[in-house]
Amino acid sequence: KKTTRNYNLWSLLFCACPTMEIVVNVFAHATALTLTLGIVWTASPSSTTLFPWHPALMAIAFLLLMPEAILLFSTHVSPLGSAARKTKSTVHWIVQTCSSVAFLLGLSAIVYNKYARDKSHFTSWHSWFGLASCVMAGIQSSCGAFLFYPKLVPCFTLKQLKMIHAVSGAVTFATSCSAVLLSCYSNWFVSQGYSTVVWYLFALGPVFLLAVISKQVYSSHFERSRNH
Repeated sequence: KKTTRNYNLWSLLFCACPTMEIVVNVFAHATALTLTLGIVWTASPSSTTLFPWHPALMAIAFLLLMPEAILLFSTHVSPLGSAARKTKSTVHWIVQTCSSVAFLLGLSAIVYNKYARDKSHFTSWHSWFGLASCVMAGIQSSCGAFLFYPKLVPCFTLKQLKMIHAVSGAVTFATSCSAVLLSCYSNWFVSQGYSTVVWYLFALGPVFLLAVISKQVYSSHFERSRNH
């Protein structure tokens, strides 16, 4: 029996070849680590000033821990390989908890820094998207508990809860990527004097990560459901 492969938009963007998807996913892991190390190195946090801890901790939270927690469920290149779904879920919430701790510390650093310098809070699009990312990530992490106790929300099946959690997680990550992109226009980042090429690498790296994660969510919860 012949089967006709469905070449949708995602297939055109990432190629239908499984090998290509593996390469893209490996590159996503490398991108997350490189971006994070780049921002931490640029910020160079120390005990002498508080502000550098903000970009460093936010990068660790939203560019490393959050995408890696999501990519644990990748069918191509998961850091846990072929481990059981339950194991991946446990590691996922542990990593997400670490991400929550990091962004709360990063948020505290910038809020206290503004307070100490008597400057106004939330005066840019970057700050508002950053705040939205923290709020959404906190809600997302808390609601993830329903996946362990689905009987608390009998109006949804476990499959529906997983889909809602995955989609809302992707939206949360998209918001954080927007905050990172907007940070590239901040006075602090511009003052680093990076070349145009490096600026675009920092700006477009999160966009690439978002595309990979969106593809993963689509394939796992929409394409698979349609094929079955």
